[in-house]
Amino acid sequence: MPRLFKPFFSKGVGVILDLVEAERIFGERLQELLPSLVEKVIEECFIKTGVGKPLVKEEFAYIRFFKPGVGPDFYGFVERSIDMLEKYIYFKFGVEGFSASVFISRNPLQKITIVLYNILGLYSRQPTPEGYKTTARIANSLHKMGFIAAEYSFGVVGIVKQPGLKYSEEIGIGIRGETYKLVSSGEKRLNFARNRDRIYVKKIMDRFIRDKFRKLGYIVKGLRAFENYSRIVSNIIEVRPGFEYQLDVLEDGYVILFLSPRYMLTSSKTLWEEYGSRGNLLRSKKELVGLKVRRVTDGSLFVIEDILESRVTEKISQLETTVYDMYRSYGEIDVREPIVVVSRGGALEYIPPSLLKRVIDQRSLRKLGLSKSILRETRPCPEEWVKKTILLMKSINPVGVDPLEVYFLENPLRGIDLHEIY
Repeated sequence: MPRLFKPFFSKGVGVILDLVEAERIFGERLQELLPSLVEKVIEECFIKTGVGKPLVKEEFAYIRFFKPGVGPDFYGFVERSIDMLEKYIYFKFGVEGFSASVFISRNPLQKITIVLYNILGLYSRQPTPEGYKTTARIANSLHKMGFIAAEYSFGVVGIVKQPGLKYSEEIGIGIRGETYKLVSSGEKRLNFARNRDRIYVKKIMDRFIRDKFRKLGYIVKGLRAFENYSRIVSNIIEVRPGFEYQLDVLEDGYVILFLSPRYMLTSSKTLWEEYGSRGNLLRSKKELVGLKVRRVTDGSLFVIEDILESRVTEKISQLETTVYDMYRSYGEIDVREPIVVVSRGGALEYIPPSLLKRVIDQRSLRKLGLSKSILRETRPCPEEWVKKTILLMKSINPVGVDPLEVYFLENPLRGIDLHEIY
């Protein structure tokens, strides 16, 4: 489905508003609604995220919003904001092809106080992508330790104060072989009118809701959760049903949760089954490099970087043990299999081809002539989808712990005005 908005980063942060898609959505009301839509993009996606007022240029088929000189650390804020705005618009105008159940919390969040901790050796540095990842890993470790915590800004994490608990001036945490010292810089009362404070709470709620889905047996990948079963379609495609979830905190403290149907499509055969032999895999290396694959043990997504001559039973210099010994507990691995080198987020891993399945995308489906049949199989009936999400909400309520405990209404919103919830 074409997107109404397309965020981008190129020596600054920007958004493209597709006027062709806008005309499809708004019809004859486009000229009437366009000025307020432009103002909404500027306010919600640039001003409130701290990016600043963008340059706006209208072309024949699109409107371009661009703020030059803004670093990549702001891109994520803009991307999330524009994605939420697009979902609200699709929901409000009943866009064909967009299915979502929208749930709202019973009550707004109450006043929340947090303790801010500076990560020594990090918070005073110039922001970097790796530094943001380290801040997030530390916040995630605090969450696993039982704290209500999330990253607040670069090199700074916030811990929500809970009644009756005392908080140390210093906390030590080990991450990937390094020890970090967190030093308290004081307390702060959250203000939901501030975008940064809402994003902070959203990150906490995201962690809580992921925990809930995992406890229910879902395979959680980013903002998507999939059932722990799959079915075979047309003998060659494996379909795993699931959903995308997106949570937002509104300025009045209410919490909104979107649930949209999603499916994970992979080949029904592993690479080892598909190619049949070690020789075939090695001869096909050129066509396989760059291919997206999923590890069958946990659904993790990778890109193939290389296929080695070495067998899975042979030691390689990059590993302390053999690939065979690493994965033998997951099932029967043929000792003749070559080692497949894959990457994710820049890190390399070494996996047997019998534990990898190719990802099926729309281009692959079109080549196979299966686009329409798969669409029929995966597109849920609206009534069935609503019933499913209502049952899901009953099973996850409440999300979080006091004072960040949220009960969602168990029936989705219907026919609500965009301005009432945004």
